Amino acid sequence: TQDEKYDIFTMPLTVAAKLYNKGVDIKLTNVNTWGVVYMTTTDENLKDWSDLKGKTVYVPQKSSPADILTQYFLTQNGLKVGEDVNIAYSTPSEITQLLKAGKAQYGVSLEPQVTNALKGNENLRVAFSYDEEWKKVMGDDLTVTNAGIGATTDFIENNADLMKKFEEEYEKALKYLVENPERAGELGEKYLGLDKSIVAEAMPRLGLAYGNAKESKDSLDAFYKLLLDFDKTTIGGSIPGEDFYYSAE
Repeated sequence: TQDEKYDIFTMPLTVAAKLYNKGVDIKLTNVNTWGVVYMTTTDENLKDWSDLKGKTVYVPQKSSPADILTQYFLTQNGLKVGEDVNIAYSTPSEITQLLKAGKAQYGVSLEPQVTNALKGNENLRVAFSYDEEWKKVMGDDLTVTNAGIGATTDFIENNADLMKKFEEEYEKALKYLVENPERAGELGEKYLGLDKSIVAEAMPRLGLAYGNAKESKDSLDAFYKLLLDFDKTTIGGSIPGEDFYYSAE
């Protein structure tokens, strides 16, 4: 904001790119959330994307990464959005309620909303992991990126040792949460107001893993290129340059 200055912050990777392209002097220090998008359904016959022909799919937020990925996968499987498949936009919480109540047959969600929906409708299942679908198209070396941590260049340059230590400790903390889902649930409930049982159950699908910015660049570039080709405004007009990526070396 205009009145407050932030040194380190967590954010969606689309926001990170937009800030960079607006001239904000920031660097991405790590990616911590990967492949957290899933399609759920009560349709036991849904096996392939082509099975969605003639169906309505509920998707959170128009032109969001989840929307763009959904349209990309549909197109890759020979379906035209608006002709072969109808997309209905809603909020993540509304989609969860529709899926729970059986009022929506196909819904795209992010964790932990996926687990929330699954717990509320025994006929609901995960049909597609978007990360698995992405790998089918892009290869096993690339993963869908979602969120990460950034810092101002000024802070990094003036606190090199601290920044390096922060990244080391953050990686340890993230690994601890993944290995201790019950504790993650307790912390999620205490600090974020989430249902601890849902957080704990969702942990295997939350896509939490530490990747330093430099090593994540290939996956990010592929993701950013998809967004750029779909709608360049989603990342602020261009793929971030090499100076966007922090390295402790």
